[in-house]
Amino acid sequence: MKTNETLIKRLLSEGVPYKVKSLENIEKYLRQPLRMDGGAILLCTAGWADIVVNTQLHRIKKGCEAVLLDEMSLFIKGNSEDFRMTMLLYSKDVAFQATHKFDPSFFNHLSLKPVYQHPEGGEDTLLAYLKILHDMQSDVHNRYNVLIATNLLRSIMLNIFDKIQRFGDGRECLNRSRKDEIFHRFMELVIEHARKHRDVAYYADKLNISTKYLAEIGKAVAKETPKQSIDYFIVSEIKLMLTFSTLSIQQIADYLHFPDQSYLGRFFKHHTGLSPSQYRQEQMVL
Repeated sequence: MKTNETLIKRLLSEGVPYKVKSLENIEKYLRQPLRMDGGAILLCTAGWADIVVNTQLHRIKKGCEAVLLDEMSLFIKGNSEDFRMTMLLYSKDVAFQATHKFDPSFFNHLSLKPVYQHPEGGEDTLLAYLKILHDMQSDVHNRYNVLIATNLLRSIMLNIFDKIQRFGDGRECLNRSRKDEIFHRFMELVIEHARKHRDVAYYADKLNISTKYLAEIGKAVAKETPKQSIDYFIVSEIKLMLTFSTLSIQQIADYLHFPDQSYLGRFFKHHTGLSPSQYRQEQMVL
């Protein structure tokens, strides 16, 4: 898949596991889809942009914040001439250290609704955190640099969690559930393995639960079966590659471990009503 998916790896290293960057020449970075290898927080500081997160279109404007988790995809489809954005990128390790004790429902919510519009002036706290992190980048001899940055990221995430609970429709995050935790782990496994494994039994085995119980969890948490969750992820992957890559349908079938392109075609049409070729043609004229 020909994407700009090395952006985080290019901007980060073991010695610099986080980076704050203000973007003006957006075409240089995000005119191709980016797959998160770590995480990112984006804040629109001027203008507007249409961004696609995991194939879902969102319009962001000044004061709009997007939180992207590991393995999410991002593409900027269009933007105003005065569009400006500040981006915080951070490694998987920093993300884990900052959020590993968070309720899994927090991540479930962000996976479904990664974009939040601050009320006027409400983004000032985030801007203050980003300013501190930007200054910390230059303090390379500070032996506690990464620890301070990790704690600041934790503060940013806690602030987001608070807004979800108080103002969003994520108030259900207050109710911790073992089923939520298992479903979150299931989706992590899907993101990691679904390109090769689409059998529900594979994930139930990984989770040490029965397929029946996994189905109960899927219905309770996501209102869909585990098979539907797996298929949705694969359809999203196919859409991304059809839209943003020059891979042939056979190459996409090989990448996703379908027996052949005909099988992929039937699978894709069953879920979208279009053949892969029809879908790719439609995206070319958008």
